[in-house]
Amino acid sequence: VLIKIELAADSVISSRTIDDVNLACDQAQDAGPGSVLAVRLAPGKQGGALFPAGGHSELHMLSQWERALQRIEKLPVPTLAVVEGDCFGLMMEILLTTDFRIASAHSRIGLARVGQTLWPSMAIHRLVAQIGGAHARAAALLGTDWDAAAALGVGLINKVSNDVDACADAHVRFCAQATFADLGIRR
Repeated sequence: VLIKIELAADSVISSRTIDDVNLACDQAQDAGPGSVLAVRLAPGKQGGALFPAGGHSELHMLSQWERALQRIEKLPVPTLAVVEGDCFGLMMEILLTTDFRIASAHSRIGLARVGQTLWPSMAIHRLVAQIGGAHARAAALLGTDWDAAAALGVGLINKVSNDVDACADAHVRFCAQATFADLGIRR
């Protein structure tokens, strides 16, 4: 069973975005073994702010967002991210919570675009844990981002493909045949 979440590059953290992630997590949990949660991170209009500006209600929303991300990390089924194009902001946050990551050859990946604001989240912690302090520091302090080949080189991406759909389908078929009873330990 394939459960999908689709987000565009200009998606913003909103109640709807949080609800979409939580619904997909519910479906993945209900589907059980043999299912995969796939997140498609695709190009958007590249407009708008990715994170709320601040204030009490926004802090509450950010807390809900982090809980939704933690649900992805703790799902009892494998998770997959498919990056088509640029992956920054909240898309990067979701990418960092998934088990396997495929990017198109023309993708660029980073915490925030030049001129965008970083906000205090677990993204930097996840990035340090996954690719090491030096690479994460460059991304956080200098705004360094990576093309697909460089992201593969630092371990942020598992596979680069000109046909991300075929690559994702192959990974989903592999996951459907594999047994992941100890997924929590493997992560």
